[in-house]
Amino acid sequence: LNTLTGTFLAATFPIEEFQLIYSSDLSRAYQTAHILLNKSPGSYLCRDSTTIREDARLRARNFGDLEGKPVDRLLFEALGQGAGKTVTDFTPLGGESSIEVQQRVLEFLQHRLLPEVLHQTDQGQESPSSSPSPSPSPSVLNVLIVTHAVVISEVLAYFESFRPKASMAASSKAPAEQTMRTPNTSVSTFTVQYEASGEGQRKARIVSAECYQSHGVAHLT
Repeated sequence: LNTLTGTFLAATFPIEEFQLIYSSDLSRAYQTAHILLNKSPGSYLCRDSTTIREDARLRARNFGDLEGKPVDRLLFEALGQGAGKTVTDFTPLGGESSIEVQQRVLEFLQHRLLPEVLHQTDQGQESPSSSPSPSPSPSVLNVLIVTHAVVISEVLAYFESFRPKASMAASSKAPAEQTMRTPNTSVSTFTVQYEASGEGQRKARIVSAECYQSHGVAHLT
C-alpha cells in the first residue's frame, strides 16, 4: 500500500523544491521518501545532490509485546489490562508511552531539525533548481519530513503552539481535518518563521508557525 500511494503522491510532488529531507528509519517511511526523491517529476534535478536523512526519533510508536497485533487487540488490552484506559494512555509491556514518543519527537525538532536548518541557511545553500539571487533576501528553506501518524500528530501539535494568537482564536473549534485519523501518505504543510538566538547566534528559535494544509489527500483521488 505504501508503495502504491507513495507513487500516486510522487506523480505531482515538487521534490526539487526541498533542500532538506528527513525520514524515519523504518522501511515503510524510508521507502516513501525514496520514491519521492527518485520518481517525482523533478527528481532528475536533485536526486544526485540530496540525501535522505534518517532518524530513529521519527519512528512510529513502539507497542512492545503488542507490536504488529490487530488494532482490536490493542483496544482490548487497553480497556482490560489498562483498567479502562485509551490506547493513547495505555503503555503495553515493553512498549513506549505517549509521553516518551512526544519527548523524542521534540528532541528531534529542537536538537536536530532546527540546528540543521539554521546551519543550512547560514551556509547559503539553495535548491538545485534555483539560481543565485543578485540581492540579499530572507532565507527560505523547504524541509520534507516523511514519518508516521503518531509523529505527524506530535509535529503538528508542536508547530500549532507557535501559531499567532489571532489565528488560534479564529479556529478555536478544531475543524474535522485537524482531528481526523492521519491517512496514509497524506500531506501537511506549515510555514515556520525562525530566528537565530543564543550565544553566537547558533541556536534557532521559532517565532511563529502557520498551517496551510492538514492531512491533504488530493493525490489519492
